[in-house]
Amino acid sequence: MSHRNNEALPPIPSYEEAVRVEEREGLLSARQPYIPRAPSGYRPPISDSRRNSEESDITEPELDEDNDRELRHDIEQMELEEPPGQSRRSIFPKLPNHFIYLRESLSAISLPEIPSYFKPTWILFIRFLALVLVLGVVYGLVIMRVVTWKYGGPGNQFLPESIRQHISYSVDPEMIKTYLKEIAFDDHVAGTKGDYFLAEWVETLFNEAGLDGVFVDNYEVYLNYPRVDGRRVAIIEPEDKRFEAVLEEHVDQQEPPRHPTLAFHGHSKSGNVTGPLIYANYGAREDFEYLKQQGVNLTGSIALVKYYGSQGDRALKVKAAELAGAAGCLIYSDPADDGFLKGPAMPAGPWRRFDSLQRGAVSLMSWVVGDVYVLFL
Repeated sequence: MSHRNNEALPPIPSYEEAVRVEEREGLLSARQPYIPRAPSGYRPPISDSRRNSEESDITEPELDEDNDRELRHDIEQMELEEPPGQSRRSIFPKLPNHFIYLRESLSAISLPEIPSYFKPTWILFIRFLALVLVLGVVYGLVIMRVVTWKYGGPGNQFLPESIRQHISYSVDPEMIKTYLKEIAFDDHVAGTKGDYFLAEWVETLFNEAGLDGVFVDNYEVYLNYPRVDGRRVAIIEPEDKRFEAVLEEHVDQQEPPRHPTLAFHGHSKSGNVTGPLIYANYGAREDFEYLKQQGVNLTGSIALVKYYGSQGDRALKVKAAELAGAAGCLIYSDPADDGFLKGPAMPAGPWRRFDSLQRGAVSLMSWVVGDVYVLFL
């Protein structure tokens, strides 16, 4: 290795020789005078230094001025200047040097750059405001029920109008006509073969619709049925007023042929009753009370009453006749109420024909609903 003056370097002294030289020259024992540090943190070298810095053979590395200035600034910020006469202590522990190096190392790490299409721009901000505005308008329309959903929605859930609209959109009127025609084509009185056939047909429809737990159950109930030769209504006295009522309706020929149920009142009592026929208007209690006030004796009579009126329940018509003392009760449809006197009769119009008969039960459903046998329990 060459020297800058091309001269040979002196031999390196051993450790013992260097110690003796230092002790002889007083470098180890001499106390250095205290020189206060300037506010900027710089402390000048002592004046009795035995060696000039220019005599050093070691060349210090050149520091970048910007890095050096930033490093000095950070160090000054971490130290607290104290008044003269006090010990130089900081309320924060002095950070080790490796913290500075760590800081410089972290600052040198380059993070991945955000793609340009993710950077916020005015166009993106305007689009966001437009989306918020549209959502706000839709929410307001739904809350005010200006806009509704076909199958319900947040603005009309569980409301009667919502249910009505759902049913209106879901039901096919043509299918209703088809089903109603099939159900009403033939009679299906409870407990008859027609009733059983209809139950099986409905069960098939429910299964095809995907309903769960569809089944047909059997119940034993108290019912009565008419016989062909078991019904007769006739006026037998006087001779010149004899009359036999026709208890069958005219049936139009159609394919397949219809077999209507015999006309009778369900849950009516069987028996033969003969007595004077007394007209009692609509069979309300007020009507029977009026007859009593007029001196008409209803005991053992047969009351002739009309459908409808102030007493619409046919069972209560029969009950009022019984309470008035009548032995029987006949109910008929007056053409002035729902028949051909009102307008065109079926099939030309909606009104009853001259030979039409009403069918219905006279069980006291206002007292008990369902099987009347429970009244005997």
